[in-house]
Amino acid sequence: MLNKKETLLAGQKQELLKEEFKNWIFNDQERRNRLVKLYNERFNSIRNREYDGSKLSFEGMNTKIDLRPHQRNAIARSLYGGNALLAHVVGSGKTFEMVASAMESKRLGMCSKSLFVVPNHLTGQIGREFMRLYPSANIMVADKKRLLSRKTVSVSSVELPQESMMPL
Repeated sequence: MLNKKETLLAGQKQELLKEEFKNWIFNDQERRNRLVKLYNERFNSIRNREYDGSKLSFEGMNTKIDLRPHQRNAIARSLYGGNALLAHVVGSGKTFEMVASAMESKRLGMCSKSLFVVPNHLTGQIGREFMRLYPSANIMVADKKRLLSRKTVSVSSVELPQESMMPL
């Protein structure tokens, strides 16, 4: 059974105790310095590396397209960091980041081919964006027609619809 009056009073007392504790803990400068140092050593000692992509050059990229600083930094992370999670919001340029990372990796000899596995409904769109960013790239967008064909091709990058990977 809930006693509203006593619950309200207990909540007010709890807030008062919190406030008094906060005032007490930081009153003594020596205690404050010791606790701040302890906190920083335990919890503030790790900082994620930041990547600067401002000096990257993108050979073969469409000269009419300028990558934004966050895109260049994401590409630098992909190239220098060994891994990357492109978790930007929709419309912030993840496709260009993936494409440029793949093409730069190939140009720098870090890979010979890239494979993109994309949701089925985005296969054509990502292929078009790839060609818009790198017009002279030799890519294969493996739609159903291509997947059923036995013809071999030499390409820089392969893009597969997600459903084609399900049997694997």
